[in-house]
Amino acid sequence: MDLLEKLQGELPLLEQGFRVLEAKLPSPVATCIGSRTHPRYKEMTAEQAVLQKIARYISGLHALLILLRHRHLQEDGTLKRTLDELGDDVIFLLMQPQNEKELALHKRFLDGFYAEEFDEGVSPMDSKRKRKRTLRREVRDYIEVRTASLSKHGGRASEVIYQGYSG
Repeated sequence: MDLLEKLQGELPLLEQGFRVLEAKLPSPVATCIGSRTHPRYKEMTAEQAVLQKIARYISGLHALLILLRHRHLQEDGTLKRTLDELGDDVIFLLMQPQNEKELALHKRFLDGFYAEEFDEGVSPMDSKRKRKRTLRREVRDYIEVRTASLSKHGGRASEVIYQGYSG
């Protein structure tokens, strides 16, 4: 069995696991934004953010499968970088903050994650809204510090992989 067949066989299991997790959390509610209704999580928890990140991860694996089947190898690297970042976000969000500094970082991450992209009532091109995103370096540093005792080269290995896919 080659890697593509293995990945294709594992995706239904990941989707099944996702549905189990999804059933354990409050569902998004229909929220009116401008003239349209969009699903939004009222609670805006870290667990709900993780669920959304996992949904994107599974979708990304489907896309990766398609790219690999058609031998689009350069695009494969770009998608792997995205998957790597999504994985880091999941790890980051699942680590409970241990102090006020970590709590502030988690809060800033969630505030940026749940912020709407554009100002309400104006076209996206006219919107002045800027989301306050947590820097990728901050997420990676946080994970590296919190997992330092697990691996001597973990943080550096992650940085090398990230650099390799960055273009």
